[in-house]
Amino acid sequence: TEVAGQYWVIDMVRDRLSPKGVEDLIAQTAALDGRSVEIWLEQEPGSSGAIVVADYQRRVLRGYTVYGNRPTGPKLARAKGISSATEARNVFLIEGYWNKAFLDEVPLFGNPGVHDDIVDTLSGTHFALTNGRAPGILRV
Repeated sequence: TEVAGQYWVIDMVRDRLSPKGVEDLIAQTAALDGRSVEIWLEQEPGSSGAIVVADYQRRVLRGYTVYGNRPTGPKLARAKGISSATEARNVFLIEGYWNKAFLDEVPLFGNPGVHDDIVDTLSGTHFALTNGRAPGILRV
């Protein structure tokens, strides 16, 4: 969520699931959020990425507002916007069970062999809120 240059991370769901498990989790999360929340999916390069986003729009998330975002450039460059907002103390976390995983992973971003899924999601969210069409609340 973005409020006057501030970014509030209110929840995070993170799991390692089968492709069907991921679909089910995304559909369940969308249902809990409601149809007014936009959903942005990272779109892999090439036609396969477009096919996956179209499948989610047509089958998994039918009736929801779903956009594909095809990030370009190195991950470190894509993370600069949210990194700058964080350094300016404009990123806030709502207390939750997921905070430990978030705070364990994010500071290690850019180190070889370290998971970067959370920072990828933050970068995509920042893009959606600043350059995309999202009005202020979205699910990524």
